[in-house]
Amino acid sequence: MLAFAIAPLFAMFSSRASSKIQSQRVARRTLVTRMGPIDAFWPRSPAVAECVEAICREDGWDIRCTLGFEAARGLRSRVEDKTGSLLSAAVRESTSGDVGLQFAVAFDLESGSDPGSRSRSRGTVRLLGTSRYLSTSSATSDWKVTARDDDDVPTAIRWRLHCTDLVVGGSALVQEGPLYFDAFTTTERKRRGLEVGCGRVVVREGWGLIEKFETVGRFKITPRNPLV
Repeated sequence: MLAFAIAPLFAMFSSRASSKIQSQRVARRTLVTRMGPIDAFWPRSPAVAECVEAICREDGWDIRCTLGFEAARGLRSRVEDKTGSLLSAAVRESTSGDVGLQFAVAFDLESGSDPGSRSRSRGTVRLLGTSRYLSTSSATSDWKVTARDDDDVPTAIRWRLHCTDLVVGGSALVQEGPLYFDAFTTTERKRRGLEVGCGRVVVREGWGLIEKFETVGRFKITPRNPLV
């Protein structure tokens, strides 16, 4: 009789233990996925955290953007355009002058992510105010680190916003879709001796396995003053 009484009790505890172990495994997999495969075995970096927190400054950034042939052509020969990407067909064929856009953005780190992660630095982009041509959406408003130094500190980022057709002189300088912004971090620009705040504006051509980007302009980015 004792054996029959113990058997259900043992099965109950065994089931609970198995369920707990399974929950722990799921939690570990979730943590590794959220942190990135490297972070599970590599300690966080205070230097990386400092850089990412600077990118995600609460007051955001002011952007002065110039799109068009002159702006794009002048950037291609400079060190900022590290990929040397071609000018877009619309920019090459444009007969109108360059056009300027001014707006402000803020970068938010992905929810639950560690700013000190050595492999996973990304999040969402917010427009601070309204824009005639630019907007945000869950599909086209994000940012990520695209390059790191030997200590895994971010050196470059890319973000994107949705852009409507930008028509100048009767022709679309930029067609509706994602508009991408590439920039070095402040520390990296200083190391390279570059003008503070310069960056490159690109559009993506084609959606195959190999990403192809074409230059449509340039921008300057500066820290936004706190609102009082």
